[in-house]
Amino acid sequence: MAPRIGRTTHRPDGSNGGIRSGGTTVGAALRDITDFTVTVLEEMLEPEFPASAVLAILRPALDGEVGSFQRTELPSGATVNITPGYGPATVAALVDRSTTRWSEHPTMAAAARGELSPATCQRAVGGERLWRRHTVRNFLVDLGGWEQIVSVPLVARPTEVCGLCFARSGRDFTAADLELLAAVQRPLQAIERHARVMARWRDTLGAPGDTAGADVRDAGLTARQLDVLVLLAQGHTAESIARRLGCSRRTAQKHLENLYRKLGVTDRLSAVLTAQQRRLLPGTPAAR
Repeated sequence: MAPRIGRTTHRPDGSNGGIRSGGTTVGAALRDITDFTVTVLEEMLEPEFPASAVLAILRPALDGEVGSFQRTELPSGATVNITPGYGPATVAALVDRSTTRWSEHPTMAAAARGELSPATCQRAVGGERLWRRHTVRNFLVDLGGWEQIVSVPLVARPTEVCGLCFARSGRDFTAADLELLAAVQRPLQAIERHARVMARWRDTLGAPGDTAGADVRDAGLTARQLDVLVLLAQGHTAESIARRLGCSRRTAQKHLENLYRKLGVTDRLSAVLTAQQRRLLPGTPAAR
């Protein structure tokens, strides 16, 4: 099932509260992302980050002319890029630049060093004067007339960087824009982690997507409970599951309790064996 995108709501007096960030408000966009995250973690069984839907919420809020989701493996530079609204030539140029010269990009290089804070390229290089002479800015201006770029990392480590970036012409992105991205970062990281778990689950299960999804729905499990089941089968404790999913230990324990109840079991081993019998995990197939 495709997750639903939230809709910005306004107060009766016509205002919508919050600190303004571009064409909407931090509060409204954050509510949309939060609602969207809840829906994704309850419903999404697909193994890909829902980039187009997330970008559709955030790009207008930031007054961005273009928004991209990108994942780059390091040090090879192998890159996956999703940029809605732009053709193959533009996407290919972005991918090629990231593949061959990722270390020149200020925010990508920062993410490779483990820096997770949202940032603009202009601020990262030390100000407007240095940014105006930067090779990355010249590339973006030539490609699409984009003079400014802001990024929010979702994964930041020496072997991989992954995140969202937004570009526009004219003025740099503001402190309010950075505040918005900082506010939505943790929910988006939760979605990214969920997509990774779903990808591993499908790879190990080896069942067609429709069949796997039907089995999960027949068991009455939410997508989040499936996350917990997969990690449980890998031997993770409640504390380890909480760390991997970015939630509290108490929340992870609650997910475990609900999972056990829906599977009709009371312990980890029984949960895994029952899930295998019901084709929710790889292992002994159910009798037919």
